[in-house]
Amino acid sequence: MDQLSVQVNSLDNAVKSAERQLEMAKNLLRVQLGVTAETELNLTEKLSDFMADQLPDALEFSFTPGQNIDYQLLEVQEDITEKQINMQKAAYLPTISGYYNFTKKILKPAFDMSPAHMFGFQMNIPVFSSGERRSKVRQAKIELETTRNNKALVEEQLSIQYKQLQFNLKSAVESYQNQKKNVGVSREVYQNLKRKYEQGMISSLELTTADSNYLKAESDYLMSVLEVLQARNELNTLTGKLLNN
Repeated sequence: MDQLSVQVNSLDNAVKSAERQLEMAKNLLRVQLGVTAETELNLTEKLSDFMADQLPDALEFSFTPGQNIDYQLLEVQEDITEKQINMQKAAYLPTISGYYNFTKKILKPAFDMSPAHMFGFQMNIPVFSSGERRSKVRQAKIELETTRNNKALVEEQLSIQYKQLQFNLKSAVESYQNQKKNVGVSREVYQNLKRKYEQGMISSLELTTADSNYLKAESDYLMSVLEVLQARNELNTLTGKLLNN
């Protein structure tokens, strides 16, 4: 009886702790939803139905580096660097400017030689700049080459990272499916032992052990669900699907 009393107290504490954790999880969800703490939350979808939409399809496994936001930024940087080269090359080109001026005098002398209309042109031809223009063009070309090298490196890294995340998701899904089966088996074992206990065929210790195994299977199942969601989130982030959604 003393041992059973200890187990009852432990289970009672576990239940209270689980209730507090549930309330904390609801409060966190309220914060993320941007609602008040008094807002009632009602789940309208079962976890099994939600997970059915999260399991990957073989057709989803396609990836190009252009889907990643970091790679897209490098493409923009490459385009800007190419334009900077053209800007530096434009310094070699001559510049032509013109002006036009019209003056009308209300009071003017009888003999006035200043014309009313004046126009002119000015052309500047760059001849010598101590190598400054050439140096800027070469620097811009070096920056473009550096950007392209970084782009190629990121492309290779993204391909490797995508394969790794793809493997992680497949492993998480396999673990989820196994844990889902384990929960069903543990539940059946517990129910069978419970009926035997009610008929006096086994001791309470055996029933308690079966119950602990069943609770552990449920906990492992929930952890596998979280692993699937995390792996799916990382893969969606890499491929840009998370931003599009």
